Amino acid sequence: MEMEMNMEYVGTSLICEICMKTKKQVLHTGTFAVFGPLAQPILAWVGEDVLLPCHLSPKTDVQEMMVKWVRGPLVVHMYHMQKEIMVVQAPLFKGRTKMLKQNMTEGKVTVLIRHVQPSDSGRYTCYFQAGTFYNETSFDLQVAEHQKQPLSVTGPAQLIQAEQGEDVTLSCKLSPKIDAQDMIVNWFRNKTLVHWEPIREKLEESQNVELQGRTEPQKCNMTEGKVTLRIQQVQVSDSGPYTCQFQSLEYHSEAHFELQVAEPQHYKGAQRPPRPNSTYQGIPKMSKTHGYPALG
Repeated sequence: MEMEMNMEYVGTSLICEICMKTKKQVLHTGTFAVFGPLAQPILAWVGEDVLLPCHLSPKTDVQEMMVKWVRGPLVVHMYHMQKEIMVVQAPLFKGRTKMLKQNMTEGKVTVLIRHVQPSDSGRYTCYFQAGTFYNETSFDLQVAEHQKQPLSVTGPAQLIQAEQGEDVTLSCKLSPKIDAQDMIVNWFRNKTLVHWEPIREKLEESQNVELQGRTEPQKCNMTEGKVTLRIQQVQVSDSGPYTCQFQSLEYHSEAHFELQVAEPQHYKGAQRPPRPNSTYQGIPKMSKTHGYPALG
């Protein structure tokens, strides 16, 4: 017990010393905001590896900063002035973490935790300090046993086609039918957030700027495992691959489909020919379904 207290004291003292050195060595007059994972909470199965990503806005080179991940009083991983400070790391995480540094010049950092267990569940904080300025963000990690029965998500089985300026409806459903009211539903275009449900704080800070104010969920059939998202006044730039993702402690599954938006056609002296419905008709394109744990 005495040794543990001494180690805690040493770790705390070292962190304080590092903070003081950071203030002296790094001059930083700007400010920044810190953002965590798009899909929250992070859900994972026991034994999987999990990514805890954070990034700064505006983009800021973090190579000379102090970056720290903590869970409560426990230091998960710490980086300072181009070095990883392992002596302060909590014993629970020793040998299980790795920092991914490829995008540090763009203000993006990620810590990987290997072989997560239920004891790793909890609220994590990502902390950045440059000079005397610091900021942080927090998010939850939930680790669960493997799902007892398979769960699949089905999206539109065809390419969704629309003209610029129209409203488009995107629909997905669970199989077998499961009440989705208590689940987290995330919608992405490529890897960019389109919408999440239930709506949490700071949606607009993580949401694709071009889609802000144009997405509207429809919840009337969620008890039957059906979710629908309406995108108003679609633009050509809204085209691309979309993902609807369901998450809960027991399940994680998603479906993929594609939206194609064309510029409006003008017909002179003739009636516009009928066009397939935006949601259910068009060029056949099979949706893909997956069932696996979230990696953040």
